[in-house]
Amino acid sequence: MLSKLPRALAAVLTPSQRWGLRTRSIIVLATLPLVFLPGAAPVAADVDRTASVSFTPESWTYVSSLQQNKSFLNDVGPAPLGTGDSASDVRRSFFQLNLTAIQAAPSIKSIDSAQLVFTRNTPCGRDNSEGFKVWTTGQINRHTDWRHQPEWLRQIGVSQITCGVDGRYTVNVTGTIRTFLAGSENLLTLGLASRDEVASFGNLLLNHDPELKIAYTYTTTGSQQPAPQVESFTPTGWTYADSGDRQASHWNEDVAAPVGRDGNRAQRSFFTFQPAALEGRRLARATLKLDRVKDCQVGEHALEVWSTGAISARTTWNAQPTWNAKVSTHTWDACRSTLELDVSAAVLGDGSPVTLGLRATDEKDTLSRYVFANAPQLIVESSVPPAMPENTAINEQPCEGRPYLGTATPQAYATVEHSFSEPVNVRFEWENLDGTRLGESVVELDRGWPYARASSPAGIHDGSYRWRARSEDSWTTSNWSPWCEYRLDLVAPETAPTVTSTLYKDSTPAGGIDVPGEFKLSVNGATDVKGFRVSLGGVNDLPVGEDGTATVTFTPAASGVHTMEAYTYDKAGNRSPVTTYTFTVAKSAPDVPTALRLTQSGYSYPPVTRPDCATGDERPFFIAARSSTHEANFSHREGGFLNARFQWQTLDGEAVDEQTAPAYSGNTTLIQMTDKVHNGGVYRWRVRAEDRDQPGLVSEWSRWCEFGIDSTPPDKVASVTVSGRQVTFGPNGMTDIAGYVFYRSLGDGQPIEGVQVTVTIPESGYGEVRPFDRAGNLGPVTSFTAG
Repeated sequence: MLSKLPRALAAVLTPSQRWGLRTRSIIVLATLPLVFLPGAAPVAADVDRTASVSFTPESWTYVSSLQQNKSFLNDVGPAPLGTGDSASDVRRSFFQLNLTAIQAAPSIKSIDSAQLVFTRNTPCGRDNSEGFKVWTTGQINRHTDWRHQPEWLRQIGVSQITCGVDGRYTVNVTGTIRTFLAGSENLLTLGLASRDEVASFGNLLLNHDPELKIAYTYTTTGSQQPAPQVESFTPTGWTYADSGDRQASHWNEDVAAPVGRDGNRAQRSFFTFQPAALEGRRLARATLKLDRVKDCQVGEHALEVWSTGAISARTTWNAQPTWNAKVSTHTWDACRSTLELDVSAAVLGDGSPVTLGLRATDEKDTLSRYVFANAPQLIVESSVPPAMPENTAINEQPCEGRPYLGTATPQAYATVEHSFSEPVNVRFEWENLDGTRLGESVVELDRGWPYARASSPAGIHDGSYRWRARSEDSWTTSNWSPWCEYRLDLVAPETAPTVTSTLYKDSTPAGGIDVPGEFKLSVNGATDVKGFRVSLGGVNDLPVGEDGTATVTFTPAASGVHTMEAYTYDKAGNRSPVTTYTFTVAKSAPDVPTALRLTQSGYSYPPVTRPDCATGDERPFFIAARSSTHEANFSHREGGFLNARFQWQTLDGEAVDEQTAPAYSGNTTLIQMTDKVHNGGVYRWRVRAEDRDQPGLVSEWSRWCEFGIDSTPPDKVASVTVSGRQVTFGPNGMTDIAGYVFYRSLGDGQPIEGVQVTVTIPESGYGEVRPFDRAGNLGPVTSFTAG
């Protein structure tokens, strides 16, 4: 017989027609072409589907107005808002979410909703807060502190503080997410601030893992999954064996195929098929289709189909093939003219022959009698399998080695690339390492969303386990992914670490800004410790040394009380109790004042300001008026209010006066010259900065700045010599002349320095000149006519 019977022909022939044609089937089939029935071609489809995804922060931090230079990036505690126990301590929290996953999802048609869900860290009780505001901000990093907050860009929501449902507060941010996803950024940073940061309303503590839930609609733009390819095969050979004639061969006889009890004999039938290799496709189902040629018996007993060894013309009852494995069983439920039995287990898909043996379960029972046409069909359905899950991870750790985990229900992750509009399921399976099955779960993936995750079965404890995953569509499955092994360790280090420091020992102020100190951490008897995590000016992970210790160096950027939090953790990330270590950094002295200046007040030529006289030459600087001012710039790493202390002395060191004036770090402070200096005297002055809250904390003195008082003007007119439009001015015997001021012809009040000078008048005419001395005092007027 031909090896392929067209399914279209099989569908239109009745069992009696097929039986009646059994002797003519070779002739009939020979006149028909071979028929290969593929599955339906891919069909273009535009289908709108809905999906949702949730995000939690990849990093977070908060800032404190009392600890302005401290970073709390990825702190282990809750997220604080508003004022704490002290109204002067204002806290704000920031959360940074990576939305790359939804930006990678193709063909998003619309964002349907986006909700931020915050959860209280403490039980609902006395609600002392006025609520909080949610903003979009610039990005955060390890340098984020009160003084270096990200830019607050736009307020996007407000939450009133009530007990809420399960302590949860939801803020609608749909518009914000629509706008954000329309751009090119993938990091969304949110800032939370109390609605009232002035009054003390107590602590508001939220969990530091808020959830952003996004629901969206997308349009599938690929094709539908092709239906399975279907091929139909008829036997290449058949025979039956008869216990009543044990040596007889019935190879390819043109008779019906008997099975079961016939009088005092048992009969068995065998069929060999030659299915085609699947060539990259995977078997979805193989069905053996048997047409009766004898009517069904009501309540007939079971019929078995086995995979057997090869058959031939030498096959007899005494020389039967090996009965390898039972692949299907028919049990009666109603009389049918055609039996369809699943024999998928017998088809390998590699193109090798398939031999099936039929026999009754009870071969002594006359209700186990069957007679079939000798040309059954083997119908093979195959499909392109979905892709095998890849990028497997457990609790976001790659499946490499056997990672330690500290949670009883870890999350298994995998990605599946699939482009058809039909959903694909991902089946996760868990076992002990000895192969004992623990459970499974199935996750459905919509098109374009490649991420699948599932929690391990509940109730497992410390020990080693493994899981794997495979993809499943409507017809077939992928290969299983490789096993991913992991070890659960749910026991945390039992004792908190100890912290010691030789410099910053306790609450006694020590060290100072930019003075580094070492802190030694010890496991304090705990076992199975992998490292320390320290929160102090940022978060630091330190490996444990062989002696069970580690050392961290901290350089304070601010004085005052500092708090270190430290805990140990094991290979699974289990944390010990937290140790809190508090120490005080001594306040630093202010910086030495800079840019000392003495500014002449009143009428003088030229108007005099001597810049930074403390670093210039040491010759006395003369001024004419005692109403002049002393100025200096002040800075203090601590910031805040200072006092400026000024001293005046004679050049031989005799004290003249001392005064203080208020100052502020980063600003200029000036003070009126003391009235205890006199005309004709030569003096010096200096200044230092003093901490207003801690008067004993002072800077070094500045350098001395010398000056003289000369309020006596020149007593003579300048000598004037005119030659055409050239005019020469001289001191006329005076010894302290510094220059001259010309009027009218050279422009009103134009000073020219020099003891004797010659100038050219721009045009003929009348002019005047006055000498001025080293202190800027002006002498009497001399008139002249030039040209």
